[in-house]
Amino acid sequence: DLVIGNSFLHHLPDNKRFLSEAFRILKPGGVLCLTHEPTIAAKRLEELLNSKILKIRGLFSGKNPSVTGSSIQLTDIWQYSYDLILKLLENRGFTEIKIMGRGRIATIVGSFIERNWTHLTGSMPPQFILNIRKYLHHIDQMLFKNAHPDTFSSFTIAARKPFKQ
Repeated sequence: DLVIGNSFLHHLPDNKRFLSEAFRILKPGGVLCLTHEPTIAAKRLEELLNSKILKIRGLFSGKNPSVTGSSIQLTDIWQYSYDLILKLLENRGFTEIKIMGRGRIATIVGSFIERNWTHLTGSMPPQFILNIRKYLHHIDQMLFKNAHPDTFSSFTIAARKPFKQ
């Protein structure tokens, strides 16, 4: 049995209710998998990335944009720390919880390349550009395999409903 979700939990006003319901519907031994949930570092990485993108776009357009604040319009209700997501899952009864960080170099460089490609060409990046991010994720894992998950831009989470209660 499996409940899987990608990049949505941080948009829910009542994430506790969702996690309780996921736990309820899973059969004993079932697994909850969540991917791409923003960490507490995500906002800082995004602000840094957006400010650099605006400056580079200004160079190519001949304009000198003023970057005094963030251009982000946040739709994220939650940004999780390792401890918070662990506590949320444990409090709902999940066990065998694994929380892995993703996205450091991959987030900064990959997003930078993809966003500027789209802005400069007016088209979506071709597959070879998108593949760069995959290689950068591998580099992240090699360089930062012992880093705390809170230092990455997102979490991938797996947790199990116990076989016996």
